[in-house]
Amino acid sequence: MGARETFVQNVNGGNWEAAADLLNGSAMFDILPFLEALGSNSATAATTIGGRLRGRGWIGSAQRIEWAGEVVRTRTVPAAPSDLPADQVTDARRFLTNPSRGPHPFQIDMSSPFTSGWTGGLGGPNSGGHVPPEWFNQFGMDLAVTTGTEVRAAFSGHVTVFKPHTPSTDTKKKYGAQLFMRSDNDMMGGFYTHFTGGPNFSVGQRIARGDRLGNTLRDHLHLALVEIIGGAPGGRYQGVNLYGNFLALRDTPRTIVVTFNQDGSAPTVA
Repeated sequence: MGARETFVQNVNGGNWEAAADLLNGSAMFDILPFLEALGSNSATAATTIGGRLRGRGWIGSAQRIEWAGEVVRTRTVPAAPSDLPADQVTDARRFLTNPSRGPHPFQIDMSSPFTSGWTGGLGGPNSGGHVPPEWFNQFGMDLAVTTGTEVRAAFSGHVTVFKPHTPSTDTKKKYGAQLFMRSDNDMMGGFYTHFTGGPNFSVGQRIARGDRLGNTLRDHLHLALVEIIGGAPGGRYQGVNLYGNFLALRDTPRTIVVTFNQDGSAPTVA
């Protein structure tokens, strides 16, 4: 049995001390595929192992493993611990861009774009005026709130297109600012419209989940989500239907974890 198989067996059997020993003594280019082999349990395992290492007083080692867990979970290279060697960050980038590894799931934390003002839903993907061919129209979710409700980012990412609100061009169906965002790994995106009064965003600007985008111009926000299979640029855009999940969130502070599988299947939500 190889080291990776032994690691998976230790984790699945709850032998955390042995699993911690294996990761602590491994290079970053081994740690990442070890964690990836755990599938959806990778983030939990990294946190648990980090806790065991912290209990031994090995804070730097714990931070390294926890950081590797975030690389696997989000399919991005997040800000690294201050004492992490640069070559290990390079290993993480190579790990994510290796074309021989095929599609792998990633997770995005999402929350309601509202903290108050909720009144209900006015229609989800493929209903009413939400029709093809554009994903940002077909997979739109009309989330109803009182006029003027503050709108916040439902997930973290960066701006790809921003068109500020120009009142003179408003129509019955097309009105308000338009904001396109992509996640940090460029494998999913979102579109917001029917809001006004927010910052003048620039392309490439990072927006964190919960940041203020503006206020609803009328009685609802139009939000659409898409998975980019293979990543942007060049990936295949596949609309995502999370309408029921956002109706359940309403204007509560609860966070959902959405797993995108990168294989054409629907995402799962926890």
